[in-house]
Amino acid sequence: MKKMTLIFLIAFIHTFCFAQKTADEQVGNCLNTSDFFLLEEIYPTVKDNMQTPFLKTFAESLLNIAFNQSDQGVASVDSLIIKYQGEIGLENVKSMLIFQSWLLFRQGEYQQAYDRLEGFIAQIEPHVPSEFLIGTKANLNMYRALLGEGKPQLIRPDMDCVIPLEIDTIRIRGNENDTVKHSTLMYVPVTVNGSRERFIFDTGCGGGVFLSQEHATRLGVRIKMDSLVITGVGGKDYGQMGIVDSIGVGNMIFGNVRATIVSPNTEVDSLFRVNAILGSDIMHYAGEVQILPNEKKIVFPIHKTPLPTTGRNMMRVPGGDAFFLKVYSGDNRLVMLFDTGDTYAHLNGHYFGSNKESVMRNGTKSSRVSGGFGGAGLREYYNLPFFSIKIGNKQFKIENMAVESELPIGTQFGSGALGMAFINTFKKTTINFEQMFVEVYD
Repeated sequence: MKKMTLIFLIAFIHTFCFAQKTADEQVGNCLNTSDFFLLEEIYPTVKDNMQTPFLKTFAESLLNIAFNQSDQGVASVDSLIIKYQGEIGLENVKSMLIFQSWLLFRQGEYQQAYDRLEGFIAQIEPHVPSEFLIGTKANLNMYRALLGEGKPQLIRPDMDCVIPLEIDTIRIRGNENDTVKHSTLMYVPVTVNGSRERFIFDTGCGGGVFLSQEHATRLGVRIKMDSLVITGVGGKDYGQMGIVDSIGVGNMIFGNVRATIVSPNTEVDSLFRVNAILGSDIMHYAGEVQILPNEKKIVFPIHKTPLPTTGRNMMRVPGGDAFFLKVYSGDNRLVMLFDTGDTYAHLNGHYFGSNKESVMRNGTKSSRVSGGFGGAGLREYYNLPFFSIKIGNKQFKIENMAVESELPIGTQFGSGALGMAFINTFKKTTINFEQMFVEVYD
């Protein structure tokens, strides 16, 4: 339940000749492997020793984008392209402009996002093959559809917002014999045009709200774009984009909310039907959210939690909406999608490929019906009795961890997903979107 655009950077570091691991080489390797967590860790200690100015600006731009520093990200990309477009090359100029325009789009700066991409296309279209601009033009069409719309705006009193939380066990047809017996989802009350609705609370759903076509019609969503390509865990499909003038969440009013609207899908709906999701935009605009499953409440605090001594452990892949966590399995650092719309947790085919012998030795082979928006099907996996993970300074384990044995189709980032099995492990989970960290409490 997420839209994600991942564009890998062209490897440029090989144009230099390094006799040893210089500061430039370390940074370049992080960029070429899209290892933004490692880049964030090493950059403060190596930046003063870097010898290549464009590489330094390149790294700072991507760090700002990945760690949700939107204003700095827009400014640093401007500086990168104005000063160094010749050094970084046309492909990287395009990628960075797409990343920048996506930041502006998330801020509701639709005109700026449109103008930047439209100007770029106008300059280079006569000189490049048509396929070079296919993705760029798709983004441009989306921004064009929202020209004239107001920015998303969160209005709240100077006090905490506390809303009730329901956690329901989910039964997916076809998984009656699944070893995972406690798949769950979180639900919260949301008011739309005077109607009180039950929405899934989903950190993995980018944007404002995600609605079935039936709900969008009933709630009066203003349609702005047809034939919107939406990418989900089950593949790609088409939907619509619209605007909800305002929604109420506790004592907060979120205005000019972007809505993704999906048509019925018999294959997916027959397993489990989703009508309404509250996405991550309201969490981002509030700055922090605290989930307390035992107390059955969610808090959007006025006073934010300080950054823990373990530092930032959450990021966004440039050009996408999804959030990823830095966790450890033993000495191995893993990057996991943080998706409370995932009813449990899992490791993907990338993890399996790197740990095949261990997984096959310790796991039990099985199959289950799996999927989501875009499609569903029977997939093979290995069930591990437990999987130990550390986040921050907290060690914990997830029982019955599924490891998908098939490599994912298309581009996929990270080693799997932490969903509701992660949330249900702790008394409290704090998610801070300003300083980009997740902290958990026993």
